[in-house]
Amino acid sequence: LESLERRGLVRPRGGTLHSLTSEGFKLARALNQARTDAAAIANEDDDVEPESDVLFEDRIKVGPEEFVTFPFTLPEYCGIRYVIDADDPVDVLIVESANYKTWRNDDDVESYYAHHEGQQYIDEELWFDQSGEFFLIVWNPGDERIKVDVVGTLVKSE
Repeated sequence: LESLERRGLVRPRGGTLHSLTSEGFKLARALNQARTDAAAIANEDDDVEPESDVLFEDRIKVGPEEFVTFPFTLPEYCGIRYVIDADDPVDVLIVESANYKTWRNDDDVESYYAHHEGQQYIDEELWFDQSGEFFLIVWNPGDERIKVDVVGTLVKSE
């Protein structure tokens, strides 16, 4: 970890916890892409194109008191792994499509799948027993415009 800290790839989060910096996040993304490319090359003899497991991936700027949504669809008995890396703390909510519409109308959402408040770094996996359309919402409760890296990948049961 000390070597990664010296290279600016991770930052201490207190105690033994560490999180990726923007540069560390870029490196992890590049390594994941290299792994995907290697798998595609290994399957090159097959006529079937490899299926992408990335549901969304973006580096966004979110203004104060603003939010950005990431819609995604999951098949039955699958999950999502979502990674959020923000300059400052953000709130993240995952809801079904119907609950997103309620939330957008400034009504209280009584049912959600995940809710994180005031987090700079999140790396979570969430499983669903039914297919459906969902939204990951990133909200900036702060007073400054911030950068946020957001990645969501499909996780299939084995």
